[in-house]
Amino acid sequence: MHLTLVVPGLLDMAASVLDGIDAAAPALTRLLAAAGPPSVDRDGALAVICAALGIAKQHDWPIAPWLAHAAGIDTTAAYWLCAEPATLTVGRSDVRLSGVVGDLESVETTALLATINAHFAGDGIRFEAPDPARWLVGAVCNAVAIDAAA
Repeated sequence: MHLTLVVPGLLDMAASVLDGIDAAAPALTRLLAAAGPPSVDRDGALAVICAALGIAKQHDWPIAPWLAHAAGIDTTAAYWLCAEPATLTVGRSDVRLSGVVGDLESVETTALLATINAHFAGDGIRFEAPDPARWLVGAVCNAVAIDAAA
């Protein structure tokens, strides 16, 4: 049996923190001791998880359609992207990303989705939020027929 354990930030922890893990979770310590040397993928934990699941890298890691499918969303008719609600700061000559919103309640998420989906309905764009902190965007890509005789 093969086990891939992905623990983001484990190698960045201070030795004192790791000693605490050793005392609190001896089974994890034995598991890590039995494993080979740790590997770090420069594409991050997402790359490790996708590779372990057999998801091939395209231009990037196509995780959004898998997340949508896992949430019970039909993924056949759209191109899927991950999205996160964020706040913006408007300046005199620019707009800047202030931060990701991580404290939305379900009622707020439902209201935001209704407004956003009403706005983008004519463009074939649909937002879904399986969880208030995890949003997905489905974009229907309509094929355009080109008349070669024209």
